[in-house]
Amino acid sequence: RCSHVTGVQTCALPISDALRKELGVEKFDAVVLVSGNGYADALSASYLANVKNAPIIMAPETGIDATVNYIKANLRENGKVYIAGGTAVVPETYDEALKAFDVSRLFGNNRYETNIALLRAAGVTNEDILVCSGSSFADALSASAAGKPVLLVGSSLTDEQKEYLGTLESGNYIMIGGSAVVGDGVKQECGSHRSEERRVGKECRS
Repeated sequence: RCSHVTGVQTCALPISDALRKELGVEKFDAVVLVSGNGYADALSASYLANVKNAPIIMAPETGIDATVNYIKANLRENGKVYIAGGTAVVPETYDEALKAFDVSRLFGNNRYETNIALLRAAGVTNEDILVCSGSSFADALSASAAGKPVLLVGSSLTDEQKEYLGTLESGNYIMIGGSAVVGDGVKQECGSHRSEERRVGKECRS
């Protein structure tokens, strides 16, 4: 059963317990802490959590004790805490409360820069990259289950995104959704870095 703490759903904790049992470990080596009030950073963090065998844990803005106590009980000594997003979305009180661990806050000025920071931390090299709209969650949520890096985009790639993609090795970009959600301009820009393709369903064709 899921409970609620200050309006933030804490289903993430029993899901984390299930992951720990599946991995066959007593404690995690790392956890990923994200805001429970938005989807973008959590989607961006999905691949980082995957490669680190880490649970994604929601961070309520107030009443943080249950979350902090869970992490203290289930993260190994000197374990890694990745905080996705700036202090405006995940309060600085978490940094202080979890200072006994190795805390790394990954963020930028917006969801796209935070997305890049999380992909860098995950060590993406030559994996296929799923290119999803950063302004709606449905396609990105579906795609994230594939366990591949998710690149959130707007109407065009930012300079930081172009610079980052230029550092990666060979692989493929897979546009998720029709051109109405991930534009052909983005598709062409991705193709200048490596091969690209588009995956659409009947309901998301433009």
